[in-house]
Amino acid sequence: MNSPRIRRAILAVVMTGVALPCLAAQAGHNWESCGFPSYGGTYEPREIKSVDELPAPIRQLVARHISARVGLKFFDDITFYRGQVVDVTRLHREYPESKNFQWRVPTYNLLYQFRLPGREIFLACILLDDTGGVIQELSLPHWGLQVNPAALISLAKASDIAREKGVVLSDAPSELKYFPDTDTLEWVFEWKTWDNGLTFGGKRLHVPIQPPTEVHWSPWSGIR
Repeated sequence: MNSPRIRRAILAVVMTGVALPCLAAQAGHNWESCGFPSYGGTYEPREIKSVDELPAPIRQLVARHISARVGLKFFDDITFYRGQVVDVTRLHREYPESKNFQWRVPTYNLLYQFRLPGREIFLACILLDDTGGVIQELSLPHWGLQVNPAALISLAKASDIAREKGVVLSDAPSELKYFPDTDTLEWVFEWKTWDNGLTFGGKRLHVPIQPPTEVHWSPWSGIR
């Protein structure tokens, strides 16, 4: 799996911080964010740019797992992008506070590009322990369970649906997000509808990428 040429900006960002958070869209419906956390102290995880830098057993295991996860229809559209390898024992030694993290530190944090209809690329991730056991599942739907997966809709098609729902596209940036509670990829159009200086908020339109029948709305808010 080699990286394809990126024709449009990747629909995710590499983040920093000491956790891998889910960002709330609405109660019980949260999306997952991919990225490389910083762990504090002096420890710096090793970054890899090729899947060939992984140990052969891990490389083979994760390839089989991803193939089973997304199914043959979509497997060829997934390519390795980057990875972070953590020596957990060394991390705990150099930064003892890491033993108190409220989440399990992965040995392998692997990012993959998923090529979408049109020109978009979605950044998915999977977190593994030192044996290749899954700590956090690949952030793509389990299409491998579907006998005949439906075609995915492009951003252009999702934008048409959003426009029909009354979304002013120039005021509503869109992003593709994975929601583990429903195991869905959804185009999310978000815009601000109020701001009182201290707090602000708005609403989001969710257009699932497959199939686009469960279009729904959710509120969001923030504080300065």
